[in-house]
Amino acid sequence: MGMPNQEFHQALHGLGEMNFAERLWYGTPNWVAAGMASTAGREANWVFNADSGGPH
Repeated sequence: MGMPNQEFHQALHGLGEMNFAERLWYGTPNWVAAGMASTAGREANWVFNADSGGPH
């Protein structure tokens, strides 16, 4: 995926308006971002649902 513009590109390197979470999300390949979201969802499910073996 190409960069939409130079400002966006610089923001990924920490030189723009993006915070750390935005740089992490937009600066990684799509499959990594999908994996992070999937893992976070599974962890939340594990914590909040006792039936899934999470903490009681």
